[in-house]
Amino acid sequence: MRKQVDRARRIAAFDVPVLVLGETGTGKELFAQAVHAASKRANRPFIPVNCGAIPRELANAELFGHKRGAFTGADRDRDGHFKAAEGGTLFLDEIGDLPSDTQVRLLRALQEKEVTPVGASKPVKVDVRIIAATHRDLQADVTAGRFREDLFHRLAVGIIHLPALRERDGDIELLIDHFLDQLNAGAGFEPEVQHKKLSLEARNFLLAHPWPGNIRELYHTLVRSVIWSDGDTITGDEVREALLQVAPRSQGVLDRPLHKGFDLQALLDEVSRHYLGRAMQQTSHRKKLAAELLGFPHYQTLTNWLRRFGLESAEDKE
Repeated sequence: MRKQVDRARRIAAFDVPVLVLGETGTGKELFAQAVHAASKRANRPFIPVNCGAIPRELANAELFGHKRGAFTGADRDRDGHFKAAEGGTLFLDEIGDLPSDTQVRLLRALQEKEVTPVGASKPVKVDVRIIAATHRDLQADVTAGRFREDLFHRLAVGIIHLPALRERDGDIELLIDHFLDQLNAGAGFEPEVQHKKLSLEARNFLLAHPWPGNIRELYHTLVRSVIWSDGDTITGDEVREALLQVAPRSQGVLDRPLHKGFDLQALLDEVSRHYLGRAMQQTSHRKKLAAELLGFPHYQTLTNWLRRFGLESAEDKE
């Protein structure tokens, strides 16, 4: 993560387009704001736009503006987001969701530093820095024809890749403490509001969770824990209750987050149980065949492993 922070600091000094990549909730907009704040455009507007929230038929008008009468409902001239960001930074979040015709217009804006409002015949000069962001694999979208290759290369001058929270060893605990301090400071001194701390069980649970929603999910889980906790110490059960249960995504055994209290032996035991069970099921509980599948020299070795993990069954046969 330090490498990406250093890279963002370097990119800020150069007035070039920036592409921020990362899963949802990793802090892409915060990084965009930091790049803007550290740039020579810091005193000019920072205009964030969620491209995924703009109706496809209105994308051009929203970004580049429109003239009165350009389409049904256009009852007056309107400056688009480009003009609103004049002299500053336009942050295009979820850039991969832009329709193809808007991608063409955006490419021209980057190349020529001008935009043509919908319904206008003459282009208008603009001075805007573009920072784009997406959770998608844009290179895969280019290959599939969903995103223009020329636009991709125009945007991907300064690239910042934000790792998922589960890949940021040590950061989860720092963020937990930071957010909890922030929440306690914001609670004020009302008599019904207690300053909260985490029990050891609650902290270990937070550290062990994979956080598919990244920083955003961690923060809002802590907010709910603070609100719902009865006492001044948040318990493990209260954290579990505060966690929104979303259908889990497949998580590889090599992607488990490292944290204080991480139990490598428990992970190895989990893998062992899984493959022992699969081998026995696949061979209809024939130990000799299962031992061969697992690479054991003798079925008695398999018997010892089954006994160790409490997996012996009345169905087992030699």
